[in-house]
Amino acid sequence: MNAPRRRNLLEDLERLLDRVDPKHLPAQPAHVTAQPSDWQPPTVIRETPQAYLIDIDLAGVDKQEIDLSLYEGMLSVHGRRPLPETAAGETHRGIGRLYDHFSRTFALPGDADSEAITAKMTDGVLHIRLPKTATPTARSRRIAID
Repeated sequence: MNAPRRRNLLEDLERLLDRVDPKHLPAQPAHVTAQPSDWQPPTVIRETPQAYLIDIDLAGVDKQEIDLSLYEGMLSVHGRRPLPETAAGETHRGIGRLYDHFSRTFALPGDADSEAITAKMTDGVLHIRLPKTATPTARSRRIAID
């Protein structure tokens, strides 16, 4: 018999919000600091017995444009996807992809080994691996992207 999957309501909510077109959301109050151009890339979070795996869709983003860091148990991914330049006489007739600054932040589970986090970029997807450990580890550092 399969063990029941742990549910995380925050992850479920994030998944649902990723599917909502921002134009259907109410306007943000003036005190909200996010810029209108900020966006959250689609993300898949999986768990194995050995690790947590996060895949973030970042097609068109160069890995040098991505900042992946850990601070106080929060894993943050920030970056920028620039709007493609147009040639002389060329204009954009439609844009179905979001551009400019993006960010995602994830709370690390207590059993994640923050010293062993790895990341690599493959075919426009940022793959982050958070191995599990029985002992707590440091909670702040920068993470290199291979």
